[in-house]
Amino acid sequence: DLGGPEDTPKFQFLGYVLGTAHPPGYPLYVMLSHLFVQLPIGTIAYRANLFSAVMASLAVALAYVITRQMGARRPAAFIAAAGLATGYSFWPSAVFAEVYSLAALMAALTISLLLAWGARGATALLIAAVAAFGLGLGNHLTIVGLLPGAVAYVLVRDRRVVTGRVIAAAGVVMLVCVAQYGFIVLRTYQGAPFLESSATTLSELVGVVTAERFANQRFAFSLSTLLTVQVPGVAEVIRRELGTGGVLLVAAGLIAAARRRNLAAGLIFAAAGGMLVMVVNLQGDTNGFITPA
Repeated sequence: DLGGPEDTPKFQFLGYVLGTAHPPGYPLYVMLSHLFVQLPIGTIAYRANLFSAVMASLAVALAYVITRQMGARRPAAFIAAAGLATGYSFWPSAVFAEVYSLAALMAALTISLLLAWGARGATALLIAAVAAFGLGLGNHLTIVGLLPGAVAYVLVRDRRVVTGRVIAAAGVVMLVCVAQYGFIVLRTYQGAPFLESSATTLSELVGVVTAERFANQRFAFSLSTLLTVQVPGVAEVIRRELGTGGVLLVAAGLIAAARRRNLAAGLIFAAAGGMLVMVVNLQGDTNGFITPA
């Protein structure tokens, strides 16, 4: 019900009133949670919490699918998905109203669609992956970290797909997806009941999307701070998430994937690594930030 850590009380009613949160405003979360909180069960806060649980459950299901797409057998895929579901950081994100379980779902959906394209070669699946990524940008920007790995995967898997027509289609899809940030301008003009982020001009909207308000908390750390504060902090969260045994299993999996030249596993490790680079350069709720990774 009502209450919870950090921004949870805000996110419990944000979708109901179609408001905006702190930068970048989280339009995807707001619009999807608005639909979900119409359910005639429990309180508004309970429905918002349940929305996170459903998004997390879908992310866990996709983790199973992705593991199978890597070539693992069903028992291994089930264990991997169960390990994610019961993780130290993942579980809290799944039971409170927050953006992190939706972020995990969008990252997993993007990766799964890319792997499906890699297996079948259907261009529609590649464009669908672009759409999932673009929509994910409207929820949490850590998804940007998977972009280098995704591009590398496409080029290695079949660079012939990178044609002018496909690039144009991907560009149009991205523009349509990013247009969701127009929601912030719309609600500003409409005078929404709660506007933590507001914009009436394009420059103001860019400032919201790029989170200028938090300029000193993102990609603003010295090398010394990164090495002595940020990296050890993220590493400790990962250690608590996986345990020593889990960290060793990840290392063993990475070695095995490299020896087998498993391209799907390469995409997954690159995507996770890219998102962790994003997290290391952010100050804030590290437990939540690493959820997609």
